[in-house]
Amino acid sequence: MACTGHSHDHGHESEEVSVNLHEFIDFPGVTCLNENISGSSKSILKAYESRLSLHPTLQSTIDGDPELLFHIPFTETVSITSISIRGSPGDNADLQTSSPRSVGIFVNRDDLDFETAQEMQSAMELELVHPNHEAMGSSGGTIDYFVTNRGRFQNISGVTLFFRDNFGGDGSVTEISYAGFKGKAMNAKRKAVKAVYESIAHKEDHAVPTDEMNLRFGI
Repeated sequence: MACTGHSHDHGHESEEVSVNLHEFIDFPGVTCLNENISGSSKSILKAYESRLSLHPTLQSTIDGDPELLFHIPFTETVSITSISIRGSPGDNADLQTSSPRSVGIFVNRDDLDFETAQEMQSAMELELVHPNHEAMGSSGGTIDYFVTNRGRFQNISGVTLFFRDNFGGDGSVTEISYAGFKGKAMNAKRKAVKAVYESIAHKEDHAVPTDEMNLRFGI
C-alpha cells in the first residue's frame, strides 16, 4: 500500500534533525473536551519509548459522539515537523471503539470549542491511515505525518487536535493510544548555542594579574 504525506517510524532517523517534544509538553495545561474519563488525554502523551503501548487510551464519551478536542500546550516555543497519532489497532468491537479517521490541527489557539473548531480554518487537515495498515500491525511502528506548511508550525506555544470522526462510523467511540510530536524547541536551541559560546576559552578569562603572580611565587 502506497503511503503519501507520512513515513513509517521503525527507529530510524530522518534526514532532518528533529527531536521528540515530549519533555516540552506542559502537562498541567493539557485539556480535552468530550473525553470519557477526565484527564485521560494526558495519558496518551507517552514517552517515545512507550509509544507502542496500547494502554492507557483516550476515549470519547460512550454516548456515541466520536468528537474530541485535544489541546496540548508547550513549556516553551517549539517548531513542529511531524505529528504521530496511533489509534486502536485491534478495534474493540465489544465497546464499539474505533481509531480516528481525520484530524484538524490548530496552532496557538487555547480558546476553541467544538462550534468554533467546526467553523474555523485549521492550519492543517490530516486523513489518518486505517489501523490495519501494515505499520500498525505486528511489526510494531508508528506513523509520522509531516506538516505540509512548515511556516505555520514554527514558533508556536501549543496545538489543538480536533478529531471529527472514526473508522467505526455512527455510534462508535473514538479511541487513541498515542499522540506525539517531533520538531525543535527554540529556547533549548538558543541555550545550547549560548553554552557552546560560553565554553570557548578567552585569553582574558584566564589571565592572572601580575601582582597576584608575584605574591604566589614570593617575588
